[in-house]
Amino acid sequence: MNELAGQSLGGYQLEEEIGHGSMGVVYRGKQIALGREVAIKVLPKMLARDASYVARFIREAQIIAGLNHPNIVQIYDAGQQSKLLYFVMEYIQGPTLSNLLHLDGTIPQHLAVEYAAQIADALDAAYRERNVIHRDVKPENLMLNRWGKVKVMDFGLARAIGHQKITVAKTLVGSIYYASPEQVWGEDLDNRSDIYALGVVLYEMVTGQRPFTGRSMPELTQAIIHGNP
Repeated sequence: MNELAGQSLGGYQLEEEIGHGSMGVVYRGKQIALGREVAIKVLPKMLARDASYVARFIREAQIIAGLNHPNIVQIYDAGQQSKLLYFVMEYIQGPTLSNLLHLDGTIPQHLAVEYAAQIADALDAAYRERNVIHRDVKPENLMLNRWGKVKVMDFGLARAIGHQKITVAKTLVGSIYYASPEQVWGEDLDNRSDIYALGVVLYEMVTGQRPFTGRSMPELTQAIIHGNP
């Protein structure tokens, strides 16, 4: 997808890749008409051949559009051009919590508590207002803006409870290190799994370590299900 840098998509100029994941590639870009810096998420053509990926991508855009909270990334636009699906979000100029942990090892307790409170408020609003659970709360998806406020990012695995499922039943959704026991089992989830994941993030911010580790996937899953931090 690097070949898209320097090209235009809709009314937006794609400038450089700033992130990628299982559900798409994110570019820093500019809204041509307004000169506004934005982040543009693009679904690669290879994934666009799969109807389930298309459905997840569209659902992510719709979920973010339905949320209005200062600690949740905002969406501005969505569209399709030359068989490329994309949506446009606010550009957050700052590090992720993962970046901070990688550089410093831990985060001071007073900041960790403040960040956790902001994340909790965002997750609570998403669930109370739209029945949305994030399902992938982890440091990589939590970014600080230039004013030091947390923004919850990447709703690619999010789901509105009561809506049709896209993922296959009894499969793990999300990142294993931050997954709740019921998530590991592939069970139906509610907002308590997001709360659990936030607890893991807070633990990691304060101690610099994840509460559960393992030398293999089976060992890690057993630690999550049966172990104590």
